[in-house]
Amino acid sequence: MIFPANFPVIYKDELILKKPLITHFKDIFEIFSNEEVVMYDIFPKMADYDQAKRYIERYEKEFAEKEEITWIIHDRNSEESVGVCCLGDFDFDSQRCEIGYDIKRRFWNQGYATKTIKAITEYAFKELGLNRVEAFISPENKASIRVLEKCGYSYEGLLRQRDLIKGKLEDAYVMALLKDDSKKSLLR
Repeated sequence: MIFPANFPVIYKDELILKKPLITHFKDIFEIFSNEEVVMYDIFPKMADYDQAKRYIERYEKEFAEKEEITWIIHDRNSEESVGVCCLGDFDFDSQRCEIGYDIKRRFWNQGYATKTIKAITEYAFKELGLNRVEAFISPENKASIRVLEKCGYSYEGLLRQRDLIKGKLEDAYVMALLKDDSKKSLLR
């Protein structure tokens, strides 16, 4: 695996995935202060702008420590940010990582999640040299499961009581895409 020395910017279709800056704090707040958006996330709803700024500082630290790459997702046409996405939990020896994404509520069902997942999965395989990208999804998060399936990810099993979500241990589906399988699925 080749972790990037400089923060990568990804241009894919009408999307630009770029480094979150402190000036994006209102966008981060809009995403993570929405109860529907964070329903299946391990962290609670965001409370204020200061917390959004701390998230952005954490994203920068995680990149510097080669733990995670978090992008803010922009629509090239409207120049508006529509969400965030990340690759993290890298296992350099096994050539794998985990994917994550959150889309602003007002941009749901417009194809942004699908295009974003395809873009960062392709980046993981082509630029980082990974072999496997994994997602851990709440079984109740049907929309996210459908999006991952549309992007070629396969259901691999159930991990019982894997995540602490809003104070309760919850199950998680494991879904993954291998580099060899991605050649046909990412072209759809």
